[in-house]
Amino acid sequence: MRRILVLNLFPAARPPIIGGQIRYFHLYDKLSNYYDITLLSQSYRREKVVFSNGL
Repeated sequence: MRRILVLNLFPAARPPIIGGQIRYFHLYDKLSNYYDITLLSQSYRREKVVFSNGL
């Protein structure tokens, strides 16, 4: 499985709470069906957001 490293200015939150987070969440969620995605972004607190199992 190919890997993608994503650098994003929107804070990572689960569940997404603002428009930009929601758009990017759905984009990365769909891409995670085909790619192993690592997201680097700001966060309100220390948390890990997992879109795929990293097969």
